[in-house]
Amino acid sequence: MAQPTQTDGSLRMARSGATTNISWTDAPGPYNVYRGHNGPGTPWLYDQTCLSHETPTASASDPDVPPLHTLFYYLVSRVNLCRESILGTDSNGAPVPNDNPCPAPPTDTDGDGVPDVADNCPIDPNAGQLDVDGDSHGDVCDNCPTDSNPDQFDADDDGIGNVCDPVFTADGAFQRAQRPTEGSIAP
Repeated sequence: MAQPTQTDGSLRMARSGATTNISWTDAPGPYNVYRGHNGPGTPWLYDQTCLSHETPTASASDPDVPPLHTLFYYLVSRVNLCRESILGTDSNGAPVPNDNPCPAPPTDTDGDGVPDVADNCPIDPNAGQLDVDGDSHGDVCDNCPTDSNPDQFDADDDGIGNVCDPVFTADGAFQRAQRPTEGSIAP
């Protein structure tokens, strides 16, 4: 498997109270996010460590505040089954060194032999990755395994997605079950 392409450099940061929200527009993921620090009068250090491992979306948060007279910097790499992309290049065009990479091999939460970055049910073992309806949710964790429902919406929280739940009409509206009146025959 080839090394993933480098992210596009669209990293943005915004503070909300003491939290720094980090986001980028690059896709697809998942991503590893690194944080390093530096201070005035010191040569640039590449001392980054893993802040967020295999982040599925193009955002992360950092609740820490840099010590007085220092700054935090953030680097993002794209992850695939085997490796991650480079973290970027320095002002001379050389790849940024990464002496403290995020954990490898990739995480496999359910222990089924398929890393979370590629697992269509990362918390339910499903080594075969069967997905009959093709909605990117494996059959073992899909709340409608034969009807495509990528949002997995389940308005009544009964474990059956609205798409295939008989208490919902074709347009997704809830329909109440009709109770037979006394003396009538139920359909």
